[in-house]
Amino acid sequence: MTRWIDEPYLGMGMRLAPSGESIDLCGYQAVRISVKTDGQAYRLQLNSPLIDDGSEYGIALVAPAHTWTPLHIPLALLTPPAHADDVIPLSVACTQVESLVITPLDQPEAFQLMVDDVALVR
Repeated sequence: MTRWIDEPYLGMGMRLAPSGESIDLCGYQAVRISVKTDGQAYRLQLNSPLIDDGSEYGIALVAPAHTWTPLHIPLALLTPPAHADDVIPLSVACTQVESLVITPLDQPEAFQLMVDDVALVR
């Protein structure tokens, strides 16, 4: 059986700008996304160069297994992990966001996640 060493490192993500630079999400209210999961919990997070690894703002995603589920996630609901040190305010982190990433919330031996229709909502 394979064991995870630290934090989950498997998942998927998308850069928000075509050339990989950061963008300002302060004018946006939410992320709209459709997911089809295996019933396990996942974490959606914002990656910013202003945030040290492990302190990214995010939220747990729980959706029914094997069913496409549309989610509307207000950015104001994103929080850093409980163990995070030196957390910057979300309003500052949102000024420079490089990507959205989804990883398993726990550390399963296997997982299946499909994502479609990702959009930022003003």
